[in-house]
Amino acid sequence: MYRELDPELFLSIDNSKYFHLQPIYKSLGKMSHGAYQEAVDICTSKFKQAKNKAKSVYLGNLARIYFELDDVDVLNEICKQFTLYSEENTNLLNKYPVFSFYQYYIEGEYNECIKFCKHRLEKYKNKSDKYNLVKLNNYFNLAVSYYKNNDIADAKKWFEKIVLFAPKMHI
Repeated sequence: MYRELDPELFLSIDNSKYFHLQPIYKSLGKMSHGAYQEAVDICTSKFKQAKNKAKSVYLGNLARIYFELDDVDVLNEICKQFTLYSEENTNLLNKYPVFSFYQYYIEGEYNECIKFCKHRLEKYKNKSDKYNLVKLNNYFNLAVSYYKNNDIADAKKWFEKIVLFAPKMHI
Protein backbone atom coordinates (compact mmCIF):
# COMPACT_ATOMS: atom_id res chain seq x y z
CA MET A 1 0.00 0.00 0.00
CA TYR A 2 2.67 2.48 0.98
CA ARG A 3 4.84 1.88 -2.08
CA GLU A 4 2.48 0.70 -4.82
CA LEU A 5 -0.56 2.80 -3.87
CA ASP A 6 -2.84 0.01 -5.03
CA PRO A 7 -5.63 -0.62 -2.49
CA GLU A 8 -7.07 -3.63 -4.33
CA LEU A 9 -3.72 -5.41 -4.27
CA PHE A 10 -3.25 -4.42 -0.64
CA LEU A 11 -6.67 -5.69 0.42
CA SER A 12 -6.16 -8.95 -1.50
CA ILE A 13 -3.43 -9.79 1.03
CA ASP A 14 -6.09 -9.97 3.70
CA ASN A 15 -7.99 -12.57 1.71
CA SER A 16 -5.08 -14.98 1.57
CA LYS A 17 -5.15 -18.04 3.78
CA TYR A 18 -1.72 -17.22 5.20
CA PHE A 19 -2.04 -13.62 6.22
CA HIS A 20 -4.59 -11.25 7.71
CA LEU A 21 -4.16 -7.53 8.05
CA GLN A 22 -4.20 -5.86 11.44
CA PRO A 23 -7.35 -3.76 11.86
CA ILE A 24 -5.55 -0.42 11.48
CA TYR A 25 -4.12 -1.48 8.11
CA LYS A 26 -7.42 -2.99 7.03
CA SER A 27 -9.13 0.34 7.77
CA LEU A 28 -6.47 2.16 5.76
CA GLY A 29 -7.02 -0.20 2.83
CA LYS A 30 -10.79 0.24 3.02
CA MET A 31 -10.43 4.02 3.16
CA SER A 32 -8.06 4.02 0.18
CA HIS A 33 -10.51 1.88 -1.74
CA GLY A 34 -13.36 4.32 -1.03
CA ALA A 35 -15.15 2.10 1.49
CA TYR A 36 -15.31 4.88 4.07
CA GLN A 37 -18.13 3.43 6.18
CA GLU A 38 -16.29 0.12 6.55
CA ALA A 39 -13.14 1.99 7.55
CA VAL A 40 -15.09 4.07 10.08
CA ASP A 41 -16.68 0.93 11.52
CA ILE A 42 -13.28 -0.72 11.98
CA CYS A 43 -11.74 2.36 13.57
CA THR A 44 -14.60 3.11 15.95
CA SER A 45 -14.93 -0.47 17.18
CA LYS A 46 -11.17 -0.87 17.67
CA PHE A 47 -10.87 2.61 19.21
CA LYS A 48 -13.17 1.54 22.03
CA GLN A 49 -10.98 -1.51 22.74
CA ALA A 50 -7.59 0.15 22.27
CA LYS A 51 -5.21 1.27 24.97
CA ASN A 52 -4.43 5.00 25.12
CA LYS A 53 -1.40 5.01 22.79
CA ALA A 54 -3.22 2.97 20.13
CA LYS A 55 -6.26 5.24 20.27
CA SER A 56 -4.29 8.00 18.53
CA VAL A 57 -3.71 5.75 15.49
CA TYR A 58 -7.43 5.15 15.07
CA LEU A 59 -8.14 8.85 15.60
CA GLY A 60 -5.62 9.59 12.83
CA ASN A 61 -7.46 7.33 10.38
CA LEU A 62 -10.85 8.72 11.40
CA ALA A 63 -9.59 12.29 10.98
CA ARG A 64 -8.28 11.43 7.51
CA ILE A 65 -11.63 9.95 6.51
CA TYR A 66 -13.67 12.92 7.67
CA PHE A 67 -11.20 15.36 6.13
CA GLU A 68 -11.56 13.59 2.78
CA LEU A 69 -15.35 13.70 3.19
CA ASP A 70 -15.11 17.40 4.12
CA ASP A 71 -17.16 16.82 7.27
CA VAL A 72 -15.63 19.60 9.34
CA ASP A 73 -17.94 19.10 12.34
CA VAL A 74 -16.92 15.47 12.85
CA LEU A 75 -13.29 16.30 12.06
CA ASN A 76 -13.41 18.96 14.77
CA GLU A 77 -14.73 16.43 17.31
CA ILE A 78 -11.96 13.99 16.40
CA CYS A 79 -9.36 16.74 16.80
CA LYS A 80 -10.77 17.54 20.25
CA GLN A 81 -10.37 13.86 21.19
CA PHE A 82 -6.82 13.91 19.88
CA THR A 83 -6.09 17.03 21.95
CA LEU A 84 -7.27 15.22 25.09
CA TYR A 85 -4.95 12.29 24.36
CA SER A 86 -2.06 14.59 23.49
CA GLU A 87 -2.36 16.25 26.89
CA GLU A 88 -1.63 12.85 28.43
CA ASN A 89 1.16 12.08 25.95
CA THR A 90 3.07 15.20 24.91
CA ASN A 91 4.85 13.42 22.06
CA LEU A 92 1.65 12.73 20.10
CA LEU A 93 1.60 15.98 18.15
CA ASN A 94 5.18 15.32 17.01
CA LYS A 95 4.13 11.84 15.92
CA TYR A 96 0.96 13.08 14.16
CA PRO A 97 1.71 16.62 12.92
CA VAL A 98 -1.16 16.39 10.45
CA PHE A 99 -3.47 17.30 13.33
CA SER A 100 -1.96 20.80 13.18
CA PHE A 101 -3.00 20.90 9.53
CA TYR A 102 -6.52 19.75 10.42
CA GLN A 103 -6.78 22.49 13.03
CA TYR A 104 -5.83 25.14 10.46
CA TYR A 105 -8.36 23.61 8.08
CA ILE A 106 -11.16 23.65 10.66
CA GLU A 107 -10.39 27.30 11.42
CA GLY A 108 -10.45 28.20 7.72
CA GLU A 109 -6.78 29.19 7.77
CA TYR A 110 -6.09 27.85 4.27
CA ASN A 111 -2.91 29.88 3.76
CA GLU A 112 -1.51 28.17 6.87
CA CYS A 113 -2.64 24.83 5.45
CA ILE A 114 -0.74 25.58 2.24
CA LYS A 115 2.41 26.52 4.18
CA PHE A 116 2.13 23.35 6.25
CA CYS A 117 1.76 21.18 3.13
CA LYS A 118 4.66 22.83 1.31
CA HIS A 119 6.87 22.26 4.33
CA ARG A 120 5.85 18.58 4.46
CA LEU A 121 6.39 18.15 0.72
CA GLU A 122 9.89 19.54 1.06
CA LYS A 123 10.59 17.22 3.98
CA TYR A 124 9.56 14.11 2.01
CA LYS A 125 10.80 15.20 -1.42
CA ASN A 126 13.84 12.92 -1.51
CA LYS A 127 12.44 10.07 0.58
CA SER A 128 12.14 6.55 -0.81
CA ASP A 129 8.97 5.13 -2.31
CA LYS A 130 7.97 3.67 1.06
CA TYR A 131 6.76 7.22 1.79
CA ASN A 132 4.50 7.38 -1.28
CA LEU A 133 1.32 7.32 0.80
CA VAL A 134 2.58 10.22 2.93
CA LYS A 135 3.45 12.13 -0.24
CA LEU A 136 0.04 11.38 -1.74
CA ASN A 137 -1.76 12.59 1.37
CA ASN A 138 0.26 15.79 1.27
CA TYR A 139 -0.62 16.32 -2.40
CA PHE A 140 -4.28 15.88 -1.55
CA ASN A 141 -4.09 18.18 1.48
CA LEU A 142 -2.42 20.83 -0.67
CA ALA A 143 -4.94 20.49 -3.52
CA VAL A 144 -7.88 20.83 -1.11
CA SER A 145 -6.23 23.79 0.63
CA TYR A 146 -5.75 25.61 -2.67
CA TYR A 147 -9.34 24.83 -3.65
CA LYS A 148 -10.73 26.09 -0.32
CA ASN A 149 -8.56 29.21 -0.75
CA ASN A 150 -10.23 29.79 -4.17
CA ASP A 151 -6.98 29.21 -6.05
CA ILE A 152 -8.56 26.89 -8.59
CA ALA A 153 -5.59 26.79 -10.99
CA ASP A 154 -3.18 25.51 -8.33
CA ALA A 155 -5.82 23.15 -6.94
CA LYS A 156 -6.35 21.67 -10.40
CA LYS A 157 -2.60 21.24 -10.86
CA TRP A 158 -2.30 19.24 -7.63
CA PHE A 159 -5.43 17.17 -8.26
CA GLU A 160 -4.02 16.24 -11.67
CA LYS A 161 -0.73 15.30 -10.04
CA ILE A 162 -2.64 13.00 -7.68
CA VAL A 163 -4.33 11.19 -10.57
CA LEU A 164 -0.99 10.68 -12.31
CA PHE A 165 0.82 9.64 -9.13
CA ALA A 166 -1.80 7.20 -7.81
CA PRO A 167 -4.52 6.42 -10.34
CA LYS A 168 -5.87 3.43 -8.34
CA MET A 169 -6.32 5.27 -5.08
CA HIS A 170 -9.69 6.61 -4.02
CA ILE A 171 -8.78 9.95 -2.52
